[in-house]
Amino acid sequence: EEESFPLLTDLFEVRGVLPDSEFNTKKVIDKKSKETFVLRLLSGQRQDEEESVDKFNYLYEKELTYYGQLSDVRSVKEGLYYLRPLYERNKLKDYVRKTELFNKRAIEELGSNELKLILQVMKEVNDLPISHADINEHNILVLTKRRWRLHKDMTIKIVGFTSDDITKEEMEKQFHTMWERLLGEGFYKDFRNKFSL
Repeated sequence: EEESFPLLTDLFEVRGVLPDSEFNTKKVIDKKSKETFVLRLLSGQRQDEEESVDKFNYLYEKELTYYGQLSDVRSVKEGLYYLRPLYERNKLKDYVRKTELFNKRAIEELGSNELKLILQVMKEVNDLPISHADINEHNILVLTKRRWRLHKDMTIKIVGFTSDDITKEEMEKQFHTMWERLLGEGFYKDFRNKFSL
């Protein structure tokens, strides 16, 4: 007899759909634990396509390597899914716009927090143990925690992984192009020269 799998909606409350060019990705709340996660789904009809299954499994391995914690891959009536942690969506693009960084015209005007941000993002991208084929200002999140009075702790998280791989050089190119878009080409060129990046 056929195993009966639950429906996604039996297990989760779906709170929104996240951009994903490959799979169905949703923001969900686990009905039992009340925790919020990102859920990636390989739909039932694609489970018969070997290539789709391989890509899904490969992406799972990549995200496991980066996030360090994912659920197992589980079955529901709709297909296969896994969960990863959800981070507040504070995109680098919005963060730069909200801070003074956006209006800086000369490197001398950069404060230590702004320098720290650029270098921390750089470190996170450089230290990626896996390939990310789409490094851009929407896929980099800036998570801040206020500590003490004004001191802010900053963590950079990367999202938007796909099963595609590109070389380290290509990733670096995307990284620099992104900062040129965010800070202006001339300004970023000076920055790169000053720090020999």
